[in-house]
Amino acid sequence: MHYLTFWVGSHTLFCIGTGAQAEILGSEVQRELTQFGPEIAPSLGLHRFEVLEIGALSELDETQENWVVPVTVGSAFEERWVLRQQAPRLNAISISNMLDT
Repeated sequence: MHYLTFWVGSHTLFCIGTGAQAEILGSEVQRELTQFGPEIAPSLGLHRFEVLEIGALSELDETQENWVVPVTVGSAFEERWVLRQQAPRLNAISISNMLDT
């Protein structure tokens, strides 16, 4: 029997910097992933690889000096497998024989 399933997922890259640095870095990360996406997808065996969203600039909770821009990348890939029968199938199991002691 041949089986196939598709998986869809996403990863978020957090671009951290001081204010404008985070915004510039987020834009550059988005641009690079968008432009190189057509080459990244086949090299990783993906059906889809694209930037889905660039989040808003927000302040990191841990510090007062660093800001973050999230860049979310989506991907899709397929998984295939084959199940091969190695022995004849078991026709029946008699539980009554196991319970009689």
